[in-house]
Amino acid sequence: MGWTFGNLHIQKHSKANADAVIQMLQEYYAQFGYGVCEEEDAELSLAILDAGDSAWISVYSDFFADPQDREALGRWLSHSEKLRVLDIGCFDSDVLGLILYNPEDEEPAQAATGFMAKDMGISLEHEEGWLTVIPDLTAFCEVINADHVLAEEAMDELAGELKLPSKYVKTDLEILAETAGSANVSRLYLFRSVNRIKIMK
Repeated sequence: MGWTFGNLHIQKHSKANADAVIQMLQEYYAQFGYGVCEEEDAELSLAILDAGDSAWISVYSDFFADPQDREALGRWLSHSEKLRVLDIGCFDSDVLGLILYNPEDEEPAQAATGFMAKDMGISLEHEEGWLTVIPDLTAFCEVINADHVLAEEAMDELAGELKLPSKYVKTDLEILAETAGSANVSRLYLFRSVNRIKIMK
């Protein structure tokens, strides 16, 4: 049995810090009738990690096992909030997929590695889009096209290029407490009610 996980990462800049991301997440989920609540009442939980050794604000959710949920939020953050968003998902250690939503690009840049990706004949799409976050596209492509016994192992090599430590990628909401270390983690608990508006920090 392999490893399955999914998470989103928002590139840091002057208007994209952890507090701003929390507000954006509240706004996004409010469209679907969710308001902030106490942990014991939560129907949806998120963690927002702001680590000093990462160029990204990382977001984890118990909804992120579904790639469509990550995609919908990633596209919204990119197009509505004009942010670069990196969607990373791994399925059963067979395929690792990366999608980069650039607000200036209509189509996201995509990359996939692992034996399932090879079997399906998928690797890179719109690879020029990766140049916005990857300094060495050739090295990035070599890692994506290499053979990996476990697909998630590619993140160990890609972490430096992305300025996103692999320990913040190869995790999910459930095991984040073990992997976050001393990084600053905020929690957001949501209930399907727009009348509950308390931020949990």
